[in-house]
Amino acid sequence: AWPRLRTWIEESAEELRTQRRISSGARAWSEAGREEAALWRGSQLAVARDWAADEDNRASLPALAAGFVAASIAEDSAARRAQRRRTRRLHGVIAMLTALVLAVAVLTVYAFRQRQAAAGARDAAIAASQSANSREAAIEAGQLRAQDPSLAAQLSVAAYGVAHTPQATAALLESSGEPSAARIVDSPGVVQSVSVSPDRRLLAAAGADGTLRLWNVAVPGHPSPVATLVQANGQDPLYTAAFSPDGKTLAAAGAGRVVRLWDVADPAHPVPVGQPLTGPSNTIYSVAFSPDGKTLAAASADKTVRLWNVADPAQAVPLGQPLTGPAGYVESVAFSPDGKTLAAASADKTVWLWDVANPAEPFPYYGMPLTGPAAIVTAVAFSPDGHTLAAASQDDKVWLWTLAAGTPTASQDGTLTGATNWVNTIAFSPDGTSIAAGTSDAGVLIWSRASRNRIAMLPRPQPVTSIAWDGPGRLASGDADGTVSMWTLPSPELAAADKTTAVAYNPNGATLAVGGQDVQLWNAASRTHVATHPLAAGMFVNGLAFSPDGRILAAAYSDHTVGLLNASTLAPLGAPFQVTAAGNAETVAFSPDGTVLATGGDDGTVRLWSVTDPAHPSQLSSVHDSGTYVFTVVFSPDGKTLAAASTDNLTRLWDVANPARPAQLGKPLGGFSSYAIGLAFTPDGKLLAVGSADKTIRLWSIANPARPVQVGAPLTGPAGYVWGLAFSPDGTTLAAGVTDGTVWLWRVTAPASPSLIATLTGPAGHVYSVAFAPSGGQLAASSDDGTVHLWDVSPGAAESQACANLGQPLTRAEWNVYVPGVPYRAPCS
Repeated sequence: AWPRLRTWIEESAEELRTQRRISSGARAWSEAGREEAALWRGSQLAVARDWAADEDNRASLPALAAGFVAASIAEDSAARRAQRRRTRRLHGVIAMLTALVLAVAVLTVYAFRQRQAAAGARDAAIAASQSANSREAAIEAGQLRAQDPSLAAQLSVAAYGVAHTPQATAALLESSGEPSAARIVDSPGVVQSVSVSPDRRLLAAAGADGTLRLWNVAVPGHPSPVATLVQANGQDPLYTAAFSPDGKTLAAAGAGRVVRLWDVADPAHPVPVGQPLTGPSNTIYSVAFSPDGKTLAAASADKTVRLWNVADPAQAVPLGQPLTGPAGYVESVAFSPDGKTLAAASADKTVWLWDVANPAEPFPYYGMPLTGPAAIVTAVAFSPDGHTLAAASQDDKVWLWTLAAGTPTASQDGTLTGATNWVNTIAFSPDGTSIAAGTSDAGVLIWSRASRNRIAMLPRPQPVTSIAWDGPGRLASGDADGTVSMWTLPSPELAAADKTTAVAYNPNGATLAVGGQDVQLWNAASRTHVATHPLAAGMFVNGLAFSPDGRILAAAYSDHTVGLLNASTLAPLGAPFQVTAAGNAETVAFSPDGTVLATGGDDGTVRLWSVTDPAHPSQLSSVHDSGTYVFTVVFSPDGKTLAAASTDNLTRLWDVANPARPAQLGKPLGGFSSYAIGLAFTPDGKLLAVGSADKTIRLWSIANPARPVQVGAPLTGPAGYVWGLAFSPDGTTLAAGVTDGTVWLWRVTAPASPSLIATLTGPAGHVYSVAFAPSGGQLAASSDDGTVHLWDVSPGAAESQACANLGQPLTRAEWNVYVPGVPYRAPCS
């Protein structure tokens, strides 16, 4: 309709221009006519004058003049009337055309508005559909996250890409707080073994369907297929694969009872080497090269271990007689770093050690076998320094032995616990500081070798059959679902300690303090443990605070004392000092200038201490804040006001400009139906947030601390006590830790009407404390499940992190399984 309407308008305009030209011509003709008439009258008057000069004509002159004048007037009047008629007709035409133009304009505006309305309705429908699709994908991501964080991260990225719904935002941020893995879809069956080449460029995966594949893993997060050495046959499952120390040879074996070798110097064109190595009369479960690459060992279900000289892989020859002794299947073999010892794991619940300094004449260590495990021993591994031997068992434990230097003896050195099902595989990190194990309870557990504490848990949807370190910061795991996961370490979920109750960032942002049944210090960048300050049995930490200069860490203990620790080493700066007459010391806070420490305790008092000499704190004042517990104290940014939250449901403000004489300011802040617990000031000190056991948060304007005013309605949504509160360094975001295991984020740029950003899940216990990193980009939350979760608080940063370690993206078929009915969207596309 619009093109036709536009043509009509143009034609009407042209007609109007024509009429205007006609009108202009008429005016010109009229003026020319008047000039001609005037000339004619002039000539006639001249003739009349000449005629009148004759004596005989004078007598008739008046009558003739009168007639002439009357005729001229009549003629002029007629011309004027004709001109007016023509003008009126032109004005009518112009008026009509103007009306038509106006009508066209009105119709055009109406049509435009109708088109806008239709487009708006269409856009609204599309937006509603996209929001629904985004929410659906985000919900699916949340359901997958505990079992498969890799797939959950991909779905979260896709959900956020469809629409920035609160659910998608939450899913994306939650993914940043879970272990990250690039996935490799290797086969439709179980991946039985993974091995990483010494140069960390290749990964070999052996499958229960008989496949053997090579993958390029040189670029972290972006694996790609290189070659398939053995196609699926369904008859001869492969159970093991291993690279030689120079990375040029790959050995693999399985149900076929032979070991095959390939030259993989050119990974894209692997070449079989020599003849298959024979001898075992049953399935081969494990192969291993000696550190010098000259000897190959194979463990078999025929209860033996065989050795071959593979100095020339094309001419491999057996070495000596098969090693015997185990009374069950030999599940795994491993050489010590010096190549002189060979360990074997047996289904008879034992571990055997042989001296293979001369592999042609091996002999067992004195006192063999090593015992202790209560079930099948599935795997063995030596530490890089050769001092520790680890064994995985189906008794759900990892067993450790210390090897005496220079002597063929081993002594039992405890166990690593935490698995709830069989431990199938084990490996030391290249630097020897960590021990990883794949388990049948669908996950990889990692322990600190020094402390024996579990430091990470990497979840998978099905049992983990094999693991291999890819340098100190990456770990490959083969899984029963046919995939390989390339994990990035350390995990953003810190396995700190049991009953973790408090967390605080050093003002310099370098370290993170964690309180529980001890005090721990973690490197915030590398997420690695730095130091521990142990506590007496039964003690625990209730609160932590760094001094503004970052040199002192104050800890409130359950034995009614506070300890001041060196913030770099956690060494005590002096003896703990008593801050409450009864019960727990609940909370600590430093003044902005670092000279005063405030404490609150179960006796209802708030005390102020001079800590200019941290080895000898001295009390400045004590006020009776309430008749019940004081759970939290916090200084305002200017240091003049102290807020104290109490279990009498009230929060009191104290003037502490003179810390020796605190004075209460105004009336207590109330409105809660249960305990006041969490407290946080905005960085500008104008707003105070108070969290309660009644599951709400109230915001107060503290511009005039003597007359605080509640701002807006209480924030609701949490299903548990609001225990920990923190504002982001720029004051725009409020985080709340809740005892229902969630962390809530609100945008508070307009305090009277905050908007929910996301609700984060992940912790399995109560969240007692939250803290923003000084940079504002990260949020830490401590939970009494023994973990500290670290999340990105920027969706953009979380998306970048997920896409950097994506691995193979979800296929259309997989997408249809997880979010059927939602249009496919490739993550990170």
